[in-house]
Amino acid sequence: MKGLIQYFYEIKLDKAILWCYFIWYLVVIYFYFDPSLKIWINSIGISAVIGTGLLLSVSSRKTSKKDPCKRSGYISCHFVSQAFLL
Repeated sequence: MKGLIQYFYEIKLDKAILWCYFIWYLVVIYFYFDPSLKIWINSIGISAVIGTGLLLSVSSRKTSKKDPCKRSGYISCHFVSQAFLL
């Protein structure tokens, strides 16, 4: 037990925050856990959709370095730049 207290005393702030999230997660699971299969299948489906979206949003794309609109991903950037040229 003394080693555990010493570990928590010496860890950095970022790891302490992660430990707080982990403890919060365990408490929430303890009080609100529902073993219903329908909820778990729904959760896996939602996680797959969100995970796929995140992977697609951070995947590397081949873009031209000359066009900042393509790098930023803003659709309306071209229309805004054209408005300033008029």
